Amino acid sequence: MGRKFGPDLPIALIALALYGINRFTACFSSLAWVGPVFRFHFNDYLGAIVFLCYVNILFASCRRPKLVKLPPLMALGGLCSLFWEGLAPRVFPRSTGDWLDCAAYLLGCVTYWALVRTFNQKTRGNFT
Repeated sequence: MGRKFGPDLPIALIALALYGINRFTACFSSLAWVGPVFRFHFNDYLGAIVFLCYVNILFASCRRPKLVKLPPLMALGGLCSLFWEGLAPRVFPRSTGDWLDCAAYLLGCVTYWALVRTFNQKTRGNFT
């Protein structure tokens, strides 16, 4: 994977695999009371993680500093969620807005931040 991309490529691949399982099977959505959460919001949660991985892979490819601090990650996730859940339904007739998806996007941003932070601490040898 190389140090250039860090944990972004494996995180994206795992999130994409979970997306595929959730999208094309009833594996998660058949779970008792959490089924609707997986059916309606889990892919938005995973989408935020994959999107941030994609952004940081692009930044690394262009030799730009990656987004690793929580405030910029949350700002980008918030802007994306406002676009997809607020603006897109007004522009695209088949799109629907769901504000719980915004929470899923932001939770995905926090998860991405925690995963990258844990990876960076472990690879620097100062993980406590």
